[in-house]
Order: sequence, then structure tokens, then C-alpha cells
Amino acid sequence: MLRSLAENTFSVMCYNVAGLPGLLSSGNPAENSVEIGKRINNWDVVNVQEDFNYHAYIYSENTHPYRTATSGGIPFGDGLNTLSTFSFSNVTDLTRTKWNVCSTFDGADCLTPKGFTFLEVQLADGVTLDLYNLHADAGVTDADEVARAANLAQLSAYITANSADNAVIVMGDTNTRYTRSDDNLIHRGTGTDGRMGGILVDKILFRGNNYITLTLDKWNNENAAFLDDAGAMLSDHPPISSTFSWTLNDEIRLSNAVGVLCYNVAGLPAILSSGNPEVYSVEMGKRISKWDIVNVQEDFNYHAYLYEKNTQKYRTATSGGVPFGSGLNTLSNLPFSTLGLERTKWSECSNDESSDCMTPKGFTLQPIHLADGAIIDVYNLHADAGVSAADQKARASNLKQLGDYISENSAGNAVIVMGDTNTRYTRKLDTIAEFVAGQNLTDGWIEYVRKGKLPKKGAEAIKCETANMTNECEVVDKIMYRSGKYITLTLDKWNNENEAFLDKTGKALSDHPPISSTFSWSMNPDFNLSNAYGGPHGTFFTDLALTEPGQTVSSITIRGARRVDAVRIDVSEPTESTLSHGGTGGTPKKLALKAGEYINSMEIHWGKKDDRTYVFYLRLTTNKGRSVAAGTVTDDSTVVEAPKGFQLNGFYGRASDDGIGGLGAIFTKLADDQFQTQTQTGSETQQ
Repeated sequence: MLRSLAENTFSVMCYNVAGLPGLLSSGNPAENSVEIGKRINNWDVVNVQEDFNYHAYIYSENTHPYRTATSGGIPFGDGLNTLSTFSFSNVTDLTRTKWNVCSTFDGADCLTPKGFTFLEVQLADGVTLDLYNLHADAGVTDADEVARAANLAQLSAYITANSADNAVIVMGDTNTRYTRSDDNLIHRGTGTDGRMGGILVDKILFRGNNYITLTLDKWNNENAAFLDDAGAMLSDHPPISSTFSWTLNDEIRLSNAVGVLCYNVAGLPAILSSGNPEVYSVEMGKRISKWDIVNVQEDFNYHAYLYEKNTQKYRTATSGGVPFGSGLNTLSNLPFSTLGLERTKWSECSNDESSDCMTPKGFTLQPIHLADGAIIDVYNLHADAGVSAADQKARASNLKQLGDYISENSAGNAVIVMGDTNTRYTRKLDTIAEFVAGQNLTDGWIEYVRKGKLPKKGAEAIKCETANMTNECEVVDKIMYRSGKYITLTLDKWNNENEAFLDKTGKALSDHPPISSTFSWSMNPDFNLSNAYGGPHGTFFTDLALTEPGQTVSSITIRGARRVDAVRIDVSEPTESTLSHGGTGGTPKKLALKAGEYINSMEIHWGKKDDRTYVFYLRLTTNKGRSVAAGTVTDDSTVVEAPKGFQLNGFYGRASDDGIGGLGAIFTKLADDQFQTQTQTGSETQQ
């Protein structure tokens, strides 16, 4: 659950739950563990230690939506887990680190892989903190204190390397007391700015950063709330809690971030499947909900199961099962553009080694809003399979077709392409490297994992089995991207998510591993785009590649009668150009702009014709108060104003010979002399 920025308080708990095997326990661990799991539901984030052999009992009546998976009972697991109301940014990348040093003088600390864990917790959109859980070496002998000091030094080094500038909360069983000779190690080791806990060995420590200020509102020993009916403790440690409030530094803006996932969900009919598609599809749908944007392939006959428990708000409708649909769908927590989804079938297919011509495989384009006016073009694809010459020829044709489409319809736009390409860089006839280079794309795996080094064509395939899947393995699924003139995308992370999509027996939910990427994004301050209005009909177009700050628009023409048929902008400086979209119907209405005049307002109306949404009316107004308009007004309308210091000098949307389906404005910054004219005009108007 992501809370709004207004809800800026949260609670945490640290609890050693004494989940040792019954033979080693002095209590009733099975019954007590169930009760502990219920009672900790009242806190937002809970770190538990010694969650060994009764893990299932702890989780049985616990309701936290985000919980780490057990690493095993004694002697296999570390006993560390986190349960949270807030989502984990890197749940599939939960880092479990074993201590380098342990001692068995006063306890069997070397019996299990004790250590620490690291998770990123999302308090709200764009607001994360680094959460550490630990269980340090026990005992009070010199050897134990040396081991414990080494533990804290190891954790300190990790925090310095991985959370240097981040807000941090460290909670765990430190087995330290400030009164011992190692009393200052916990404070110095973590680098946190708070000491709490008195004489307890369990600690909650924290620090903020330049962006997030953490304020401790309360600290409490929760022992009284965790007693059984007879007054006995549910564990041999009391739980401790803290409540924090947090604020953001408005002067420091974190870069916007978006997480994406690509997943072939193997939704073929059961008779063709080697898995359990009904059960697995539901589970996949649940797990993919954590990403902002998800492209799925082979979403055929179990589409309803995939969507059943999925929580993404924006989801494309199925195009049908085998043999009617393409199996391509997009699910998103970010809104889809009103320009809608476009499905395109491959021009060429091959049945040589698989039945690629049995379904209308191809690609889709779905523009998605990162924020108002900040739109990226998201492409999904499923290319021809097989390694025969005919298959590779068809696949090369697929990629060329997609490349041509991107060049034609996404010029100047930021683009993410993710799907099942069925390609490997190591195959001689595969053209994935040429496709990436031709569209000025970057493959996240090549950039993040291989540091920009392409595998050699003709080399041995870099394959891995499910049991030993790592980021080093090349998979046929790809996430590729490029920045645009308006939006810059920066790859922060690429990951093979295989481990997060296994069933309870360790079997993969699909025959493909999902892959993910996290991007940060920023906007070019010289550009500003409005949202698009209208409908999802016609061919995508954008003038973004042809617009520049400081351009001079000499005239603008709108063709229309009952609806708007076409728009045209003529640019005179610095280079003459014409930007025209739509058909030839209607009557043209032209406005020639005078010196110092530019478009600063767009009024747009839309409505239905033959159950299709089109732009029915368009009025463009200048800074001098003059305007040009065409079409007929409707009940659905809006007015878009240029930001101060900007002008309208381009459009994006969808159009055809039948008219303008959808339209958005492209604003660019005025040149200094144009802006001076605007300022002077404004002053004269006020007089």
C-alpha cells in the first residue's frame, strides 16, 4: 500500500519471535507463533528475528500484504523476515548477507547463517527508505564481543556502500548493551542518529537524509501487549516499537522513477501447456501488480485468470485466445493515454519450427502517462520463434517492421520496447543488435549487466536453467529503451525476476523468466506537452522531432465542417517546414500570424461518430487575442493554455483521411525576443 504524501506517519516493530524448534524452546512455539503473527498486524513495518521453524505459523493469521519469504528453518535459514503494509521496492532483490565472523562460545551462533537483510520500503510514490534487519552474535565472552563487533563493522560497511545518502531504519536483535565494552559499536557501526532501547538487546535505530526527515514521535516496550492468558511472554524477547513522522525537503526533488516488467505468461490452452495455467495465471497476476508497467505475452486462454487478482488500475482488453488473439497485453498503475492501444500483426511469419502463423502475433503500442503531459510510448511484441533459416528470416522481418513503425509513429518520443523477441545476440542470423542500433535503443541487460559489451555473434549461447538463473544469463525476453526530446530515461536497474516467480516447490510459474527494469526520468524544460483529447482512432503521429524552442509559426490552418478534418502549421524560422495531419475534407480556415504573434491557447471539443471518438471542434488563439476555428462544438471540451513563456508550435495524436481522432498540443519555450514581446504585451494590456 502506497500512502499519500499527507499521511506522513508510520509505525515499526522489532521482535525476536523465538522460533527455535520445539525441542530447544521453553514455551509453546506453534501456538505462540500464531498469536504473535496476529498481534503484529497493528504495526506498519515489522522486522522479526529467529523466525525459523514456525514461520508458517507466524504468517498463518498475519495480514500484512507484503512479506518476505522464509530462508528456511534451522540450520538453513537466517531467521530474518520483514512484514509490511508498505510495498517493497526491491522485493525480488531482498539481500540476505551472512556474517563473516561468528562465535560459539556462549551460543550456537555458527549453527545458522545469521546476518542481516536489506529492503527498500516505499512510504509513498517517490519516497523510499532503506530498511535493515539483523541478528548479531550472542554471548558475553571476549570471543563473542569480538565477533559481534565484526558483525556491526560489516553492517556499517554495507550501509556506507549501499545507503550512503538514503534514509535508513535499522531494527534487529543486536545482542548489545550500551553498558558493555562494545556499547558504542551499535551507534558507530550503523551511522544512525538515534539510540533507543535502554538495556534491551533489541534496537530500533534511524536516520533521515537531505530529502526525507524522520522524526521519532514515540518509542515503546510492547511487552504487556504480547503476553498469553497466563501472563507469560509469547517470546523470550519483548517486542519494541517506534512511531515516526516524516517530511520532505521541497528544495530537493528526487528524480521520478518507474518500474517495468516483461513476462511471457505461457497462457496456451492446457492441452498445450506443461504447467498448471489456471493456478499459475492467477498467481502471476497477483505478483506482477507490484510493477508500474507490465507487458505480457502469450496471454491467451487464461486471460481472465491473470486479471482475477491483479490490482493494476489500467489494463488492456484481451484480443482473444488461440487462434484469434495476439496474446499481447499491458497492465499499468499509470494511466493510459486517451489515444489508446494499437495492435499490429506481423507481415511475415514462419511455421517451420513452431506454429507462429496460428495466431496473429505482432506488436502493440500503448502511450502511457508518467505524469500530466509526460508520455512515453510503450511497445509490446512477440516475434517469430525457432532457429531455422526460415524462422530467423521471419523474425528479422518482424523487427524491421517494428523498427519502421517506431520511426514513423514515435519520432522524438521516449520509447520503451519490451517483449518476447525470441532472439539471442549470439545467433548469427538474429538481427536484435541491428534493431537496437537502428532505433537508437539501449538494451537494459547489455547496459546494466554487461556494461555495454555485446555478446559476439556466432558465440555459444549464454543460457541458464531455472535452477541456476542469474542476471548473467541471456534470455530471449528483452527490455529496450531510448530517451526523447522531451523525456530523458535513465536506467537505474535491470533484473531477472525468476526467483520471485516460483511456486512453493521451486517450479517456475511460466516457461519464461520475467525481467524487470527501473528507470528514473526527467523532462526537458524547453518543452511542455498537454494531455491528448479525443479518441483512439487513426494513425499515431507526433511533431515532437520537428519542433524546437524559439521557432516562428507563420500560419495555422484548420480544416473542418461538422468535425475537424485536418490541422496544419507552417513554420518560417529558423527553418521552413510544414506540419500537417488529417484528411482533405471540410473547409480550410487559415490564420496568418503577425510579427510577435504566436499561439498560446487551444480549445478542443470531441464527440462520437459511428461509435468512434473524434475531435469535433478546434479553436487556436494567439497572444494578440486573434483566433481561428473549425468544426462544431460538443458537450465534451477543454481549454489548454500555454505555460508562461511558451508557444504552441506542434501537435501529437491520431489522424486519418477520415479526420482527427485525438489531439494534444506541443508547447516550446519562446525565444528571448518573443518572450520580451509577450511581457510588453501583457504590461500594455494591464494599462
